[in-house]
Amino acid sequence: MRPGRRSTREEEMITLYGSKQSRAALNIWTAAELGIELDLKAYDPRSEGTQSEEYRKLNPTGKVPTLVDGDFVLTESVAISYYLARKYGGGKLLGKTPEEEADILRWCFFGMTEIDAFAFQLMLETKFRPGEANEAFCEECKYHITNALNVLEEALKGREWLVGDEITMADLVGIRCAGFTLYVGMSLDNWPNVAAWVKKGAERPAYPR
Repeated sequence: MRPGRRSTREEEMITLYGSKQSRAALNIWTAAELGIELDLKAYDPRSEGTQSEEYRKLNPTGKVPTLVDGDFVLTESVAISYYLARKYGGGKLLGKTPEEEADILRWCFFGMTEIDAFAFQLMLETKFRPGEANEAFCEECKYHITNALNVLEEALKGREWLVGDEITMADLVGIRCAGFTLYVGMSLDNWPNVAAWVKKGAERPAYPR
C-alpha cells in the first residue's frame, strides 16, 4: 500500500475522537506527517461527548483519543500513532531496521512514562485541584521530569532527531511530551538541545496548531 490514505467518502475515512488540546494531538500530527485524512470528532477531555453511552461503548474509560478504522477500535495515543504508521505509513516514522523500530518504541515509552505522566500530575495539581498546590508533590514531579530532560539533552547532542537521520515517532512523542512541560510552567532554558528539537518539530507544516 502506498503511504497515506485519502478518502472521498466519509464512511471510508478513519475516525479519530479527540482534539488538539488533548493527547489526540499526537495522532493528528502523525496522520498529517503520513498524509492520512482523518474524520476528526473534536471531543475535548471530560467533555459531554466522552461521557455518552455511545462513546463509552468505544472507549469504556470515557477518555480521548479513540480511533475507529472500519470495525477496528483502538485507544491510547501512542498505540494509535503506531497503528497509523505501521498500517498506512509505507515505512515512514518507524525507522529503517527492526533495531531502529525497537529504539523508536523505547523512546516513545520513555517520553510517556518519564515526562508525560509526571507533567500530567503536575498539571492536575497546579491547575485543576482546589486550594494551594502541594509544593512537595510538585517538586517531586519536576525532579523526575528534569532527569528525563537530562537524558534527552544528552541523546540529542549532535543530532537532529532521536533515531536515524529523519523524523520518527520517537520525535513526535518526545516533542509533544517535552512541549507539555512548558504548559505546566517549566522552562527548557537549561536544555538547549531539547529546546531546539521542540522548536524544530513545532515548525513542521504537519504540526497541529
